Amino acid sequence: MTTALEKFTIEGFQALLFRVQDILFAVDLEHIDELLELHQLEVGGDRLRRFDRLLPFGSAPVIYRDPRILTVHYRGSRLLMQIDQPEDITFIRLENMHPLPALLDRVRETDFIWGVGLVREAPVLLVDCLKIAAACQQDGSLAGNAILNSETHAKT
Repeated sequence: MTTALEKFTIEGFQALLFRVQDILFAVDLEHIDELLELHQLEVGGDRLRRFDRLLPFGSAPVIYRDPRILTVHYRGSRLLMQIDQPEDITFIRLENMHPLPALLDRVRETDFIWGVGLVREAPVLLVDCLKIAAACQQDGSLAGNAILNSETHAKT
């Protein structure tokens, strides 16, 4: 696996683009093991985490129009993260990546978003799946005895 520093010398990274509540996000494709439809998910000892519950989206309920599951392996555990509306796989060049604006950096609740990229002139929030997996593992939700949350199987 390539480290973040090595990626910058490569001049960018392959990213999966997806939307939640019409906000465009990107995750490093190298960190993703699988992209599954809900019916492909095998119920096991893994807990499904909804993306909107990992980041602050406000008080209005988030409606998933085309939910998919990203699987991320991290230190012997597996994160199942529900995203919405996967759109494309694209290369994000280093010159199109920027740190979060100072205003956003001060008010964000987590460090799961590490920057902003530009893809086809549109801003994209850059998400660190490994930091999400580490936080979930630390709070115990990646433990082997966690159960799949059945509420996530229904489109909400």
